[in-house]
Amino acid sequence: VKSTPFDYFESPYLIKRNGIYYQIYARGAANPTTIDYATSNNPQGPWTHKGTILGKMPKVAGQDETTNHAAVAEFAGQWYIVYHVSNGPNGGGTYRRMVAIDKLFFNADGTIQPVTPSAALKF
Repeated sequence: VKSTPFDYFESPYLIKRNGIYYQIYARGAANPTTIDYATSNNPQGPWTHKGTILGKMPKVAGQDETTNHAAVAEFAGQWYIVYHVSNGPNGGGTYRRMVAIDKLFFNADGTIQPVTPSAALKF
């Protein structure tokens, strides 16, 4: 079954929380994309677009367009979004992606609060 949400580009990630399925995905026609989400009562859709979690990542001079893909997980009662950036503290560059992790917060109605991108992890 093919069922994609509004303006789907790539990189789907599916979670279930409180009986609601969330599809987190890269949205847009091409890079740079945003990370958006849609919800459904069924893992096969139909999907209702709910909003943007992460806006477009900043571009660094001399690099290809940034990309942004995400995963979401719950750990010790807190939700997190894990995504990559290409302009982090390790130098970055075209397809030299680094990992960023931020807390993810849900509103009482099940919507997701937008996340302000943080810096990538420094190793």
